[in-house]
Amino acid sequence: MGTEDAGRGPMGRTPARDEPTGRPAQSPEAPEAPRPLPTALLTCAMAFSMLQLFLLGALGPRLVDELDFSPTVLGLTTTIGFGTAAVLSPAGGRIVDRVGPRRALAALLLLSAAALALIGAAPGAGFLLAAVALGGLPRACRSRRSPGGSAGGARCGRRRVPPS
Repeated sequence: MGTEDAGRGPMGRTPARDEPTGRPAQSPEAPEAPRPLPTALLTCAMAFSMLQLFLLGALGPRLVDELDFSPTVLGLTTTIGFGTAAVLSPAGGRIVDRVGPRRALAALLLLSAAALALIGAAPGAGFLLAAVALGGLPRACRSRRSPGGSAGGARCGRRRVPPS
């Protein structure tokens, strides 16, 4: 090997050099392994925003029998919950973009908790339907259909959770 081969890499090629320093360019590091805490929080956000409708569905017969809610009101809870989420989904993505994914995730969890508390304390059908409508807002922000998607879940966990 002559002196001209001293700076060459394998196969006789000159390795890429960083322009300002002249040192060999660094290869991009492998992405971090997923961390369990952000993944668990995002999973909880998805579940908690739907929990109210699952509970209303499971407790539906008891609501009709003991609290004298009509089956129509029980059906309206699902309609109002998903209807609110559908109408607000386009704005939900913009909200996530504006406030940031971490704040949006915290707000989503707080709104879900508030909606569940109001549903539990509902004295009548009107209050119940209003509480379910409030619970539609977290679903709108976490919806995959909204431009921000999953309360910024993609952006919140992008550095740690590889896309599927």
